Amino acid sequence: MKKLFFSFCLVLTAACLAPAIAAPFVSPHGYTMTVPADWHIKSPSMPGDDVDVVINQQVAVEHQMATPIFRILFRPVNYPVTSASLEGINRGVLSAARQSFPDLKVMSQTFSALNGVRDIDCIFTATANGLPLRFHEVLVIKNKKAFTFISICPNQVYPRYAVAYAQMLGSVRWKA
Repeated sequence: MKKLFFSFCLVLTAACLAPAIAAPFVSPHGYTMTVPADWHIKSPSMPGDDVDVVINQQVAVEHQMATPIFRILFRPVNYPVTSASLEGINRGVLSAARQSFPDLKVMSQTFSALNGVRDIDCIFTATANGLPLRFHEVLVIKNKKAFTFISICPNQVYPRYAVAYAQMLGSVRWKA
């Protein structure tokens, strides 16, 4: 009986210590991505919406509930990918964001690549209902679609979620 109990305890401990299994997200818009198991995948609220997917996790921040969010937007484009076209789309995204967040401040903006596809990477801050937020936006044009990967979370917990955001972005695979 002791051996059985001991074996049960080992199995239970191993199950509790095992890393959460990540879930794949397959977009009908030409990419796949791996989502951490403790994050929730939600479909867009309305068909035809430019939101491809919302991935979130509920956390408490100073007695307020806050939801770190990873959103992916897409829209068709009919122009070539250049630094100017990426900057133009990014200006439009920031302009739209300033309608909701008048105190928006761009912290950094750089060009890089998301799994081989040129992108513009922008970090900015803003405040919503007195809560300072951090946004990390990566904009990509692939297969005549502009994809905007946006992470949003309370500024004070951004370092904790930056790892999950980076893992999700790093897992993006483009379909040919």
